[in-house]
Amino acid sequence: MNTKQETEKYFFFMILAGSLILLANLYYYAHPLLSSIGLTNTIADSVFLKLHSGGAFSHSYKSKIIVLLLVCPCLLSRTGRLKTVPASTLVTVGGIGLILYFLPVWYTALYMMTTSVGAGMVFWTCRMLSRRTSRQQYDQMQETFLQCEELIETSSSVNLPTTYLFEGRMHHGWLNLISLERGLIVMGNPGSGKTYSAFEPCIETLIRKGNSMLLYDFKFPSLTINAYNQYLKYRHRYDVQPEFCIINFSDPRTSMRFNPFSPEFLKDPADASEVAEIVMQNVNKSAQKKEDFFTDSGRLYFDAATWFLRIYENGRYCTFPHVLELVSRDSKDVIKILNSYPQIRAKATPFANTLKGNASEQLTGMVTSAQIPIVKLADRTLYWILSGDDGSLDINDPKHPKILCLGNDPARQAINSSALALYTSRIFKNVNRPGKRPCAILLDELPTLYLKGLDLLMATARSNGVKTVLGMQDLSQLVRDYGDKEAEVIFSNVASIISGQVTGKTAERMSKMFGKTDMVKESETIGRSNDSINISRQKEELMPVSRIGTLSQGEFIGKVADTFEHPIRQKLFCARIFRDGEALEEEMKQWKKLPVMMDFGEDEAEQHVRSHQREYLLEYCKNQIHQGDVVYPADLLEEKAEEMLSQMTSEECDALLDMIIASERQSAYEKVLDDNMTRIQNEVDSIIAAELFRLNNITQSDDPRITDPFHGL
Repeated sequence: MNTKQETEKYFFFMILAGSLILLANLYYYAHPLLSSIGLTNTIADSVFLKLHSGGAFSHSYKSKIIVLLLVCPCLLSRTGRLKTVPASTLVTVGGIGLILYFLPVWYTALYMMTTSVGAGMVFWTCRMLSRRTSRQQYDQMQETFLQCEELIETSSSVNLPTTYLFEGRMHHGWLNLISLERGLIVMGNPGSGKTYSAFEPCIETLIRKGNSMLLYDFKFPSLTINAYNQYLKYRHRYDVQPEFCIINFSDPRTSMRFNPFSPEFLKDPADASEVAEIVMQNVNKSAQKKEDFFTDSGRLYFDAATWFLRIYENGRYCTFPHVLELVSRDSKDVIKILNSYPQIRAKATPFANTLKGNASEQLTGMVTSAQIPIVKLADRTLYWILSGDDGSLDINDPKHPKILCLGNDPARQAINSSALALYTSRIFKNVNRPGKRPCAILLDELPTLYLKGLDLLMATARSNGVKTVLGMQDLSQLVRDYGDKEAEVIFSNVASIISGQVTGKTAERMSKMFGKTDMVKESETIGRSNDSINISRQKEELMPVSRIGTLSQGEFIGKVADTFEHPIRQKLFCARIFRDGEALEEEMKQWKKLPVMMDFGEDEAEQHVRSHQREYLLEYCKNQIHQGDVVYPADLLEEKAEEMLSQMTSEECDALLDMIIASERQSAYEKVLDDNMTRIQNEVDSIIAAELFRLNNITQSDDPRITDPFHGL
């Protein structure tokens, strides 16, 4: 249809009528001026006298308002070859025009000028406004739709308030995440606001509603501090108050110690094989995409060493650091020991065969495929945390619930990820059992960890009340680190998705998820004499890829899942998630720092320095004097140090004392870590020495399989 041509003649007559009335207004009220210059007419004067007697010109405002009612609607309905004018300009020009148009001026010349200029400014504003309004409404409405505005809250839901634009008006809605047991993915490019808008509210709500929790904090301690303060705020709501636990390899002072290789976790050889696969796939990313002879050999070697320490003295030395040290020892000695145990012989046979066949180069390749990837894990803090046991990893135990935060560091990701993946795999097995407390697993930046069994957990744990929230940048990142098949399984198993700005294939997939809908398309034809607008309906993407790739910070699209008890009609959304930033900032000012969970003797070291500060200051002065070229005898050195100390001001002494205290505290901290690492190395050396002694000195028995590590080869 051609609306413009059909209504053009009506618009013309209305504008013409309004213009004539405006001219009549000027003629009537500026008559003295026009008469003085000879621009009046006797016939026109007689007509205006009759109109005046009828009350038509009793006040100038009447005719001016009629002019606006006739002309402005016509101008607002027109389009043309015009540039869009800023809203501030339209407001300014329109406001000034109305003031001039209705300004009460009694000087006829000034009246004509203000009325004419004011009318022109008002008419120009209407013309520009028509162009701006029509275009804005079309652009905004083509990519918005009706969304859920009902709050549906349950005992386990997370409800996020939103605002969205629909039909040119701002609406308030809700993201009702009432089925987190079916999984939620939060994704978006860096800076899209996914942590602030979605991840943090999930943490706060789930703790407020009494859930035990596993939280993976890739950029420790950003999320952990939030979780800790929410725990302090809402711990009174738990029927059994949970324990707040932190595992942090960057600073062991704020970390507890847990042993993921504890005998209670390694029940049979299959468990040892599983942890070996987790470790090797996290230290060697290429092992996730391809498996070859040497990759499998490295995994098998680590597997055999793990199970050996599990059965040796009933698992007394079965820790991750002990396994690392054992794998790094002389392979010939280790293989002989492993092959002497019937329980491990099946795993050790490939290495024993190679050793007996004198294929040294092949054996070296098989063993180093395990040794080289794990050498980066020989870290003092990692040894300290993984060699102790401060409690259980059963986070949703009804009697002893926990909120456990796993802290990572982008600068130490290659070192920390293997150990953190071990913790999560152990926790996955514990939480996915009936009869446990409600539990939430929140994994921010999921692709930085390779978690074996995540897809199985998401597929089966919802019946046990386990909620999973996964954070990532986009799907391609998950594919890169997990592989095509496993990434597809994880993504497909998730029922709810919150996505900020993403691009590429991820944006295409999200666009397809929204599907297509009937959209009104508007095309405009501009001619010299008239304009026309053609309107048609056709199928278009409800959420185009271009829109997804240009979402602003805090804007999200996606879908939510419902339940039988609480159905949701509008599951799709495209909205801005609202958070009260000012209230949050005020709350954060009251937040407390993370507690110190481990004592490394630093306070005692500081107390010792303060109680013997003069001796420490003199020792420092002696060391400074020793650095010179002159060597002094002991008595003279003591005298020089006393003299140097006496020349120092109190401020210099205090600063020097603070420096000494910091050094002593650091030394005490490092001594504990070094002593622990040395102890583990010595224990592994002792195990190897004892086993070699047994093999070299044992007498021949009736069953040679017990004494001969190469029997039957």
